[in-house]
Amino acid sequence: MQFCSWENEEKHQIDLLHLRVPAMAERAWNERRQVDWPIFARMLEQLDRKTIKLLEKGLSTYWTAPSL
Repeated sequence: MQFCSWENEEKHQIDLLHLRVPAMAERAWNERRQVDWPIFARMLEQLDRKTIKLLEKGLSTYWTAPSL
């Protein structure tokens, strides 16, 4: 499995990847376990809240948190 992203400016990469990478990782690492969308959506929402907190601390010059 492969995920490529190189055509956008650095400041746009995180917006494009921060929700896609966890979905790809879930599929790649858990081939046999099929997670239903409602369960995965809850897990993704929790992960996204944590990710946004980390990004706000470390990447404030490159990234602005999306309005939820």
